[in-house]
Amino acid sequence: MRDVSVKKVLKENFIYFALLTVFISFSILLRNDGFLTTGNLLNVLIQSAPIAIMAMFTCFVLSAREIDLSIGAIIGLSTLVAATSLQAGFHWILAALAALLACSFAGFINGFFVTVIKLPSFLTTLAFMGVITGIARWTTNLRTLSVGDRDFAGFFGGGKFYGIPSMILWAAVLLSIGYVILQHTKFGAWVLAVGDNPISAQSQGIKVSRVKMLVMVFSGFGAGLIGLLYAGRLESASYMMGSGDTLTVIAATVIGGTSLFGGKGSIPGLLAGSVLLGLLTNGLLLAGFSVTQQIIVQGLVLLLALSVSSKSKADN
Repeated sequence: MRDVSVKKVLKENFIYFALLTVFISFSILLRNDGFLTTGNLLNVLIQSAPIAIMAMFTCFVLSAREIDLSIGAIIGLSTLVAATSLQAGFHWILAALAALLACSFAGFINGFFVTVIKLPSFLTTLAFMGVITGIARWTTNLRTLSVGDRDFAGFFGGGKFYGIPSMILWAAVLLSIGYVILQHTKFGAWVLAVGDNPISAQSQGIKVSRVKMLVMVFSGFGAGLIGLLYAGRLESASYMMGSGDTLTVIAATVIGGTSLFGGKGSIPGLLAGSVLLGLLTNGLLLAGFSVTQQIIVQGLVLLLALSVSSKSKADN
């Protein structure tokens, strides 16, 4: 009985043990390479923050037994809409609202094909990713646009508040809100119920299609917000921004305890997963690994995450 309890504890807290193990390992192996410096660790948190934020939105999608592969393309769309609006003379707040509205509408389109046309979200969002990327490449002629508004940059990811980088503050606030919604509201309960058993949820009076539509719109909005944070921090916009984030976000979400098969989500877990991937990227970079080698490691981590999620579902 005690062995079973220990095994259950290890399984439920796998991500936290993994995070601690990686941190201790890099602290020892890279102690002479600047890994433990305040600047480096702060940089890891800043780099992990947008992934954690997007993983939080993705958590709702996966918990409802859907998936969104278009988030990277929508992030790029957000940066371009904001930059184009700023260059057209719009106030930075209006530019931000335009980007969020466009990305939320993109999420609505995904949700329409999933809930009304009844296409699998995997295929829908994969196809829409190509549509958005193609339009962005065509309209910008592959150019990178500048974002020169200082107020915009200061508010979205590029500034500090009492010495704390705003990117970290954004993550802290949004993940706290996401945790409350998922764990302590009716909507969060509906999302988990729909993901666990949509037929049962429907029989209990939960509007399954509406919940799935909302999580897809929620995902589009989240990708739009990440695009604004990227544009503000880097003071530029490109269709390529966010293009490599999709697998990282899904990996962080799943290894953090959110099930790919719906019905289970963990906000603290995905935060730990995001920081873990950030530490891996940072540590591998300091160790001299190339970008190509880092991508291979990320792919292996995602494969591990999928295996753990599948095993967990089978056990349940």
